[in-house]
Amino acid sequence: GTVSDWIPVTPGAYAVAITPTGASIEEAVLSETITLEAGDIFYTVTALGFAARPDISPLLLQVIPEDYSEIGTAEARVTFFHAIPTLAPVSVIVGDITLVDGLAYPTGTEAETDGLYNADVVAGTYDIQVTLTGDADTILFDLPGTELTANRNYFIAATALQDDPELVLVSTNPDDLNAETNTDEEAADGPANVRIAHFAEDAPPVDIFVNGEAVLQNVEYPALSDFLQLAAGTYTVDVAPAGEGQAAAVISEEITLEAGTSYTAAAVGLVARAGTDDISGLKLTLAEENY
Repeated sequence: GTVSDWIPVTPGAYAVAITPTGASIEEAVLSETITLEAGDIFYTVTALGFAARPDISPLLLQVIPEDYSEIGTAEARVTFFHAIPTLAPVSVIVGDITLVDGLAYPTGTEAETDGLYNADVVAGTYDIQVTLTGDADTILFDLPGTELTANRNYFIAATALQDDPELVLVSTNPDDLNAETNTDEEAADGPANVRIAHFAEDAPPVDIFVNGEAVLQNVEYPALSDFLQLAAGTYTVDVAPAGEGQAAAVISEEITLEAGTSYTAAAVGLVARAGTDDISGLKLTLAEENY
């Protein structure tokens, strides 16, 4: 569930290896050469798949280029990510426009799609559907009357497993994050932006407390809140079953927020593994985002 901070590097080709913690590079479970280009491109290098179930989806290293360039006037940017390893390729339809056909779960091979698709569309209200490619009658997800507002980024992710898929739609307005921060000096004096995600699949609706104050209530999986503005500093975040109060928290973590920086704090893992040392146990992950 961890997402690292951004790492600035010179454009070029790099050998990336992923090893179990403490192991040598010779024991890498993934090893790939990736090429990074200069410009308004941010790359997320992702480890995907199931270590214990290579028959379902073997481990792979996926490079996802993300478009952070300026959005055109009166347009919105839609990014769709196919992250269901057991699901066939899909088509994404926005209104009368098929944005993409044959979008498959990433395989890590150059011959296949990387699972991610970006498109700029004219702002407006659309019926958005995700169907199986070649079988338009099989509608996997249906989002009628979805408003796409100008100058917003919309991230739509198909997650979980085919038997119980989930669709997550997140909208971000870059202007809201940077309205009063025209220079690095001004940004350093501004507030931090943090949003809370409920990505613990088997958890009930929850209440979120920040330094003892309930800031979000009855948050259901797989919700992602709007950005909250907080002064820079260290905060205690408690996640408790809805209506049971802070004392019933199943997750309690300290997070440190820097001025002028945006974060996503995500509750991840499984309730069934809570209180164990299992990697799938409940936890709060904090990811810094570049806007």
